[in-house]
Amino acid sequence: MGVFYNSICVPAGDPDEVLGALDRWLAGRGFRASEEPVLFDLDADSERSAFLVRNDSWVVLFFSQWDEERRLIRELQSSFPALLYLWVFDSDAWGWDLFDSDGFVGSFSSSPGTYQSFGDDTVSSAGRPGADADELCRRLGVDPSLAEPIRALQRRPAAFKEDLCRELCQLLGLEAALSSYDDLETGSAQGQHGQWNRVQRVYFHYDAATSGPDDPLELHRVRLHASPDDPLSALRSQPIEISPELLREMERMRRRARVTLLLLRPLSWLARGWRSLYEASFRLRGDRRSETEDAVPESPLTVQPTDTATRHEVWNSRHGVRVLLPQGIEPLPVSGKPSAVLAFRYGATTVTCTARRRRHVREVLRPPSRSKVLEDDRYRVGPLAARRVVYELPPRPGGGEVSHLTLNVVETFRALYVFLYRYSGTADPELDAGVRAVVGSFRLTEEALREKRNAPSGERFRA
Repeated sequence: MGVFYNSICVPAGDPDEVLGALDRWLAGRGFRASEEPVLFDLDADSERSAFLVRNDSWVVLFFSQWDEERRLIRELQSSFPALLYLWVFDSDAWGWDLFDSDGFVGSFSSSPGTYQSFGDDTVSSAGRPGADADELCRRLGVDPSLAEPIRALQRRPAAFKEDLCRELCQLLGLEAALSSYDDLETGSAQGQHGQWNRVQRVYFHYDAATSGPDDPLELHRVRLHASPDDPLSALRSQPIEISPELLREMERMRRRARVTLLLLRPLSWLARGWRSLYEASFRLRGDRRSETEDAVPESPLTVQPTDTATRHEVWNSRHGVRVLLPQGIEPLPVSGKPSAVLAFRYGATTVTCTARRRRHVREVLRPPSRSKVLEDDRYRVGPLAARRVVYELPPRPGGGEVSHLTLNVVETFRALYVFLYRYSGTADPELDAGVRAVVGSFRLTEEALREKRNAPSGERFRA
């Protein structure tokens, strides 16, 4: 899988004006800015977010909803004389769009027959002129002598199109633009020079989202099975009849898929090896960016040994939680996504802890398809409600062992913290006891407790 980059670039832009335009546009759609910490993956219906990365020459905006960027650009066009939109699609295509207050000034796509940045207009259509490197330089206020190198760059082939987009960014002094919202959120942003050290995140939520239930259903009160009154419960329990002809066709399709995968696997290995050699050659030639610190959010995770060298305390500053890992349990790094809290390994099993909204408690505890509930234990971790549920999952199609999926869920005033792990075969009491010991050490930090005390009514939090 290739890379996907997209960014809105404002030359000599005032970051306050960019934020003002973003705020006006979202306010008109019912969203308002919020100072609440971003603890979960964004809800596409009720939340929006953006990163602003800037230096003295550029403001680069990364928006959380790529499918809304064209509408956002229309809002920004009324405030700025020029905008540049840069994109890379799956490493297969790349391009740019230049806008002024009236619309498209020029566009370029390396594969105009197969991919456009915005599908409603094609490059060189009446409302969307083709690329003009001279006009690009003039509108952006950069050295006009760069026009010819830009034209040559647009004609050049490359196996990985982000390499060409990178060179354009270097010509324009726009290194930070070669990234995406997801890269910045997870802390894996690429192509940022050390001078791009001013990063700001803004968060918005839909006003109506605050009118939901103030008190989500408590963790201990959720039933794992559908109610007998549920009109769909009888339908779910009925066996599905599949004709013998359909079963035979499904088996033929599975066989064809297995053969195709076997044929493609060597090609995949060759492609990975070739890409590794290709990137290594660029590093040896010094064409890659200099080794400078990326302007990305710091990891919220801290691991520190206790007074006993074989034990570790793991803190997540974003969520204000910590656990103690006993001897033999290894802490693991986590993604920079807001919902990723911590992870650790016990023997060969990896355990992850993620944050979920309290109002999604039914979804968190919903039994997987065709599973059987083996255990459902309601307990407390200090003052916090907790619940342990063990599901037995059937063997995968084609044979194999049954497996066990175990959830340990801790409910705090603002989130559900879900410890999840899965293993095949019979129950493993030692593993279960080890994980239960970690969950039993779960505590809120002093900062989180202080936030709870200062929250309206002591308990209310928009989760």
